[in-house]
Amino acid sequence: MPIESRDVDGGLGNVWEASGILTAEDLIGRYEHLLSMSEQKQRSYRFNISDFSAVTGTDITTPRLRRAVEHAKAVYTVNPDGVIAILVPQDVLFGLARMWSAFMGEPTWETSAFRDRDEAYGWVRKRVKERWGIENLTFA
Repeated sequence: MPIESRDVDGGLGNVWEASGILTAEDLIGRYEHLLSMSEQKQRSYRFNISDFSAVTGTDITTPRLRRAVEHAKAVYTVNPDGVIAILVPQDVLFGLARMWSAFMGEPTWETSAFRDRDEAYGWVRKRVKERWGIENLTFA
């Protein structure tokens, strides 16, 4: 199933919500969409929350994950400064999120995986405030 995406907090952030079976092609499609945006728009983002809590399964293998990471790296060359909370309560997806971070390497967006929604959103609020002095994120 495709990943739904919406801008929040006046375009400072972006929230991805996936459900059903998650594929590497879903991730690649999302990054291709970001690359189709203007560089100014891409640079405006300070955070992303990738919510995979409604995903019921995945066909992502290590080689497919590496291919998706290459697309992500292209996005992060345009805007290398941000934070990402990956919400993955499922064990398999939590492991993939950790692999994702390792494959991305440095420098890239500060990334952390969470099993709990409140913890993920709280971490984003804290990191955005610490890094850019932006408070009162509503994620709406």
